[in-house]
Amino acid sequence: MSGRGRHLAAYHARQRDQALTELRPALTEAKRLRGEGLTWEEVAADLRGRGFTSRSGAPFTTAALYLAARKYPV
Repeated sequence: MSGRGRHLAAYHARQRDQALTELRPALTEAKRLRGEGLTWEEVAADLRGRGFTSRSGAPFTTAALYLAARKYPV
C-alpha cells in the first residue's frame, strides 16, 4: 500500500473510532431496548424522547438509527 493509501486508511479508522465513541451510548441503549422486543420505530422514539442525538446533533430518525446500528455494532 502506498504512503497515501496508508494515511487514508488511518484517517478512516480514526473517523470510525470517533463515530463509535459518539454513538456508543445511544447504540447500547438501542440494543437493550431491541432485546426487550421494541421495534426500531419505538426505539428511535424512546431515544429521541430521552435526548439522544445522531452525530450531526439531530434527533434520531428510525432509518438513521437502524443504519448506525448496522454500521457500528456494539
